[in-house]
Amino acid sequence: VGYGSQKKVNMTGAVATIDSKTLASRPISNISQGLQGLAPGVTVTNAGGQPGQDTGKILIRGLGSFNASSPMVLIDGVEGDLNTLDPADIESFSVLKDASAAVYGARAAYGVILVKTKRGKVGTPSISYTGQFGFTDALKKPKMLSAYDYGRIYNAARGAGTSTGESESDNRRTQYFQADELEAMRGLNYDLLDDEWSAAWTQRHSFSINGGTEKATYFAGASYYNQEGNMGRLDYDRWNFRAGVNANIGKWIKASLQFSGD
Repeated sequence: VGYGSQKKVNMTGAVATIDSKTLASRPISNISQGLQGLAPGVTVTNAGGQPGQDTGKILIRGLGSFNASSPMVLIDGVEGDLNTLDPADIESFSVLKDASAAVYGARAAYGVILVKTKRGKVGTPSISYTGQFGFTDALKKPKMLSAYDYGRIYNAARGAGTSTGESESDNRRTQYFQADELEAMRGLNYDLLDDEWSAAWTQRHSFSINGGTEKATYFAGASYYNQEGNMGRLDYDRWNFRAGVNANIGKWIKASLQFSGD
C-alpha cells in the first residue's frame, strides 16, 4: 500500500484481493477480461469481439465525472498496462477503492489496481508449465431477412415517407424495387454470417523457472497465446517474457533487476 505494506485489518477503506490461481485458470486473452465477476464494485465492459484486441474497460465504483475514469494500474510499483501480463506471471492482485487509494494522490481518484509478479524463491530450480486449449463459437446466430422480404419492407418504408429528405415527387421507377426485381430477389439470398462463420481455436502455453540461494534468487518465464478469428483473417498471436534477479549484496543493501516484454 503506497510505499509499504500493512495488514488489511489495520487499513481504512475497501481492498479486494483476487486469487491469482483463479485468474490464471480462466480462458482469457487478457487480464482485464479475467476480472469480470471476481471483485465486488469492479465492472469490466467489453466493446468489441476482435481476437486479442477486446481489452475491456475497467471501472471501480461505477463511472466517474470525467472521461478518464479508469483506475491507476501499478505493476511491481510502476504504472503499466495489465494486458501486457500473462496470468501465469501474477503472484498477487489487489484492488484499492475509496480512501485506501488516496495515498497515491489525484491520479488514483478512480481506484488503484496493484499487481505483484512472481519472483525467485530460495531452493533448487523449480520448473513450471501450464497449457490451455479451447474454442470460441456462437451459441446462437441472428436470423436474417430474405432478400425478397427486405425489398418489400424497403418499399413500404419509403412509401410511408418517413425518411429525411423524402419528397412528394418520388420516382417510383428508380427509387423502389419493381415487381420483376422483387421476383428475381427470391433467389438471391446470401447470409454472410452463416456462410463465413466457423468455430475458432484458442491456446495458451506458459513456462517458467525459479530458484536461488540466500544471496540471490532468480525468476524467468515466457508464454505464448494464440486465438483464431471466427470470421476472416483475424488471428491473434502474442509472446510474453519476464525475468528478474534479486540479490542481497550486504547486510543493509539489496538489489533487484527486472525486464519484461511482449
